[in-house]
Amino acid sequence: MCGIAGIVGRPGIDPERSAAVRRMTASIVHRGPDGTTYAHLDGCDLGFCRLAIVRPDTLASVFTSEDGMIASVCNGEIYNAVDLRRRLDALGHTFRTSVATEIIPHLYEEAGADLARELEGMFAFAVWDQRLRSLTLGRDRAGEKPLFYWQGDREFVFASELRAILAHERVPRAVDPVALSRYLLHDFFPAPMTPIQGVSKLRAAHTLIVSSGTWIETRVDGARIEQPSNA
Repeated sequence: MCGIAGIVGRPGIDPERSAAVRRMTASIVHRGPDGTTYAHLDGCDLGFCRLAIVRPDTLASVFTSEDGMIASVCNGEIYNAVDLRRRLDALGHTFRTSVATEIIPHLYEEAGADLARELEGMFAFAVWDQRLRSLTLGRDRAGEKPLFYWQGDREFVFASELRAILAHERVPRAVDPVALSRYLLHDFFPAPMTPIQGVSKLRAAHTLIVSSGTWIETRVDGARIEQPSNA
């Protein structure tokens, strides 16, 4: 179990945004007590805390493409990473570690926002594309790894846990009465609902693409667009 968090906002390096992501990541450090790292990028900040079950000698890392224009964080394990890495090697991609999730930014370069179709495993990931200024979030087909998000005025916030979203001071704390009624009926909050108004949970087997103030949610298998929305 690891933890991821991030904010996409205005262009440039934003110290306030960076500090917010640090607070968010610190709130879920119990998910990854073996190392924390951050990436402060043009328009986006990412945080990652690692639980070192596999390859404990490897440091927590935000992985990037060779040119640094694609950055990713991932909570989970990719079961077909060896096969995908072999294919990416043949295409000329280079890797710094043997960690399975390092394939994600390189796979994104080849498959774009459809990369989740190629992945087998349990995962929740975020990929920031500096050139397109777009964020891609993805969740595994069984929904084993959680991912929450909130869109505010000119910023998009995501994290592995609801508490990390609420660690961002601009996220409202109002209870969603409709979601609460669903919880009383089902004994859980059916995605995309959460107990907090405006905060959503990415559905299992879905990808969310955020670009230029709009977001579109699609099924991982690409069968249909589930929910378009404008900021």
